[in-house]
Amino acid sequence: MLCMWAAKGGAGVSVVSAALGMISAERRQTLLVDLGGDLPAILGLGTPSGHGSPIVRGVVDWLHSERPPPDALARMEMPVIPQLSLLPMGGANSGGAPNDKLASMPLLAQILASEDREVIVDLGRSSPLRDAMLEHG
Repeated sequence: MLCMWAAKGGAGVSVVSAALGMISAERRQTLLVDLGGDLPAILGLGTPSGHGSPIVRGVVDWLHSERPPPDALARMEMPVIPQLSLLPMGGANSGGAPNDKLASMPLLAQILASEDREVIVDLGRSSPLRDAMLEHG
């Protein structure tokens, strides 16, 4: 599992994460995990919003679940190109991941670390999600 992050926004972490995902997919199955929120737009998948676009569920929604089932993450994945899938950030209706919901972070890190695929995590800029993933990843 490769975790990418920057101290501030605009440093290019999401673009580099997307590029690494595309390159990795040329060799093996790859999962891009979006905790920054920018990867769908960068990959040309559009930006989920409530304005005519379908609401996309993702990692933040999984974290908001009372007892998040591990297999639910796989059901939230979006195909990008052959051998590359995106696990979006989601959270359009949940307002982000409050600190009390970060208790599921160790389970998330464990699930991602146990993947047979290459996993590239765009942690975005500084946030409670990033800090918890780095602590448990």
